[in-house]
Amino acid sequence: MNQGPGDPDRSTALAGAIRELAAWSHELHWPSQPDDTRDRFTLLVYDTLAVTLAGAGTEENRALRTVWPSAGGTATALGQGRSPADRAAWLNGAAAVSLELDPASRVTRGHAPAQTMFAVLAAAEEHRADAAETWAALLVAHEVASRFGRACTLRPGLHPHGSWAATGAAAGVARVLGLTAPMIAEAIDIAGGLLLAAPFSVALDGGGARNQWAGFTNHAGLVAARVAATGQGRPPTGAMAEALHLALGRLDTAALTAGPDDRLALHTDFVKQHAACGYTHAVLDAALQLRAAGAVPVDLDRIERVIVGTNSTSADLAGLRTDSRLAAMFSLPFMTAVALTLGETGPAATSPAVRRDPAIRRLAGRVTVEVDPELEARMPLDRGARVTLVRTGAPDAVAAVSNARWDPRHAPATWDDVRGKARRLLGPLGIDAERLEQWVRDTAVTRGPLPALTDEFGAFGTPAEEPPAVGEQTGAIGRESGTRSQE
Repeated sequence: MNQGPGDPDRSTALAGAIRELAAWSHELHWPSQPDDTRDRFTLLVYDTLAVTLAGAGTEENRALRTVWPSAGGTATALGQGRSPADRAAWLNGAAAVSLELDPASRVTRGHAPAQTMFAVLAAAEEHRADAAETWAALLVAHEVASRFGRACTLRPGLHPHGSWAATGAAAGVARVLGLTAPMIAEAIDIAGGLLLAAPFSVALDGGGARNQWAGFTNHAGLVAARVAATGQGRPPTGAMAEALHLALGRLDTAALTAGPDDRLALHTDFVKQHAACGYTHAVLDAALQLRAAGAVPVDLDRIERVIVGTNSTSADLAGLRTDSRLAAMFSLPFMTAVALTLGETGPAATSPAVRRDPAIRRLAGRVTVEVDPELEARMPLDRGARVTLVRTGAPDAVAAVSNARWDPRHAPATWDDVRGKARRLLGPLGIDAERLEQWVRDTAVTRGPLPALTDEFGAFGTPAEEPPAVGEQTGAIGRESGTRSQE
């Protein structure tokens, strides 16, 4: 059947799918989840909180908190302290994605934790919710959002932030508020009408709006659940969720309720090792292999070309804008040049000093990005990359990977991996990563009120100064590490 705009059959199917999701959301019991589900989701929450605290420590997020004043409140704006729930949900969501280190899923095509978690946590703090109910709500939010992400095929040029995930945030907040299954369904339906059709070009250009899309989604979830809580609405008709289909591309209603299999969508989330768009990660792994093997000459000008072979999706990041941290994190040439030069792919890789460095900028200008037919043919099961260094007076050096490190289908990040990542991110802020892990683990098994985040992770200190320009330290790095080629 040809289902055009406003098709009544699709609206009816959407309404039925929403009611089914709402019933599942209402009945979910956190302590009864399988051990591997609770363990993996606890790891994802820990990773997301660590990344968000690190993001909250950046200059841009400190500045946003300053110009967005608060007279206190019952929720926690990480890095600052007490805040009204709406403000906390927005600021934390924006901070979560600002370093491109938050968990994401290629199956559901988005970042469900960052776009839903902070609406739930803000509502839980505001209403002094039970810890077990809060964890149930966090899992509900993640799964409902992920199912909408899986069901949506976005129009070309759209970014997944700010769109479908508000449905999950609304379901999670509704669960915190103790709403009935029909009211949860209404919250999901309302959230379907609170969405953004966000252009991917904003991210590629490093535009300031991009990080705010995750803040918007968390806030929209709060709003939708509160409207549903008034009890003045109506059962879902699918009319509001129809906006997802009309504005974003195509919504496969059957995919919303297909399954559910024994393993929830959270098992498809990957923990990010590099502070850059996920489509760069396999390339950066290959570049780091070359550097570790000593294939990068001390004199970077002896690298005539860097040829990046990748898939067509990653090749869309071939631009070379570096006038903001965000733009640099979405630039394959720049991030490849930094990885080859410094062996650094964390937040420091896109600091102002590194982005200004003339040696790295020259090398980035010699990076070409090509679609490799062999790698393209392996999509979407494998997302590999190949990096070739064409060097003056030396043979070409090549490194290839079949998938990025920590890919959940092949070698998912372990607790030790995430602990190490958290220590590297939080140490400069004076935050004890082990204490954060303990807070997460304790709340996941607590039988009582959720401990306030503010008591542990409100305000923190100023991070260390930005590193010096790479051109000032490149030689020292080569001599000290022993990983730079002397050819």
